[in-house]
Amino acid sequence: MSLPSTASRNGRFHLRIRIPEDLRPYFGKVEIHRSLRVSDRRQAAAMARTLRGKVEAAFASLRSGRIAGLPEATLAADAAQFYAEGLPATRRRHGGTKTNAPRTLGEVMAAFQAERAVTWEPKTRLLHAAALALFRDIVGEKPLGAITRSDCRNARDTIARLPPNMTKRFPGEGIEAVLARRQPQMSPKNANRILSAITAMFSWASREGLLSDNPARGLLLPVGRRPDLERDAFTPAELQKLFAHLDPSMGARYWLPLVALYSGMRLEEIAQLRPADIREVQGIWVMDVNAAGGKRLKTASSARLVPLHPRLMGILELREGTEMWPGLTRGADGYWSSPFSKWFGRFKRRAGIASRRLTFHSLRHTFINELKQRGTDELTIRELVGHANPSITTGRYGKRLEPHRLAAAINPLDFGVGDKLAGNS
Repeated sequence: MSLPSTASRNGRFHLRIRIPEDLRPYFGKVEIHRSLRVSDRRQAAAMARTLRGKVEAAFASLRSGRIAGLPEATLAADAAQFYAEGLPATRRRHGGTKTNAPRTLGEVMAAFQAERAVTWEPKTRLLHAAALALFRDIVGEKPLGAITRSDCRNARDTIARLPPNMTKRFPGEGIEAVLARRQPQMSPKNANRILSAITAMFSWASREGLLSDNPARGLLLPVGRRPDLERDAFTPAELQKLFAHLDPSMGARYWLPLVALYSGMRLEEIAQLRPADIREVQGIWVMDVNAAGGKRLKTASSARLVPLHPRLMGILELREGTEMWPGLTRGADGYWSSPFSKWFGRFKRRAGIASRRLTFHSLRHTFINELKQRGTDELTIRELVGHANPSITTGRYGKRLEPHRLAAAINPLDFGVGDKLAGNS
């Protein structure tokens, strides 16, 4: 596959990616060609990098589906869906109406979100919509050029004082009323997510010539905490508390935490598993993390094979059904993980685990930490959990580790929970 290129045409940049020969029958094309609909070279390059990742993940997914024996019609449908929904639409040359450039804050918010929505995941769209609406509530509706550095500083300081999930916890209440409740403030990390979305809008407006400068630049809050201290790992005692209240009759509520603990997989990856994704490769039972059939991957590196730990062998029986996790529901944001993570938060508190730094994702943290403490090499850990390998030698030229190598790292792990008899099934 050739690298995506941006070529200026009538002041706008375009993306061209050559489709590998073995995948062309599914697309019915030789090349992916899309207008990026931007005239700024740096913005076009950033969009091209994002889309290249999406395209590479789609190619990897199609190949994984072919190896798994999916019907050709299914693979062609997946390719068509990706081509239609996973890439920006080409703007029509005729029939469009030219509108005046957006000038008010509300108009710029709408224009920015409309242009970027083609490359944003649903969660990203929701984050930006909420962040920008909050910013407008603080500074008020006014011409974009009238928003000052002082306005942005005031917005930053106000956001830093707000509690997390304000609109969900206090629906219909204004900012002043919520502040008057004197609730615990959101973390600097969460505040910075909101501030980053606001800064991105002003940066876009500046590139589009709507502003001479970005008044929100450089206003992120200091976090002041090492990355490895942002989330805790579960202790053996906490795991015992947790799984004492879980059993296989609970279906997904039992298996998803157990799979996360013994595989390090992300919640959305586990929730999207289908019976066909549990298969045998080179004599090793694995979970195939892929994007076939419209499933989502966080990054191209997320596609991988994760060996089944002996305590997870019980899920082989679940392959007999049409779904791995009957009854699991998708959230309003389109993610399976959203409602499940909320349930897990309530459940772990009922189990006597009160720490806010212990979440479902802490199970993945626990898995990684255990491998690290056992002296497992970083390359193996990266491949098991779907992190990119930055090494030119082993990342670009080396192939993925064989399943038996990965299984040798996973199998010795024992957190003292799960079905001890599952390995005999």
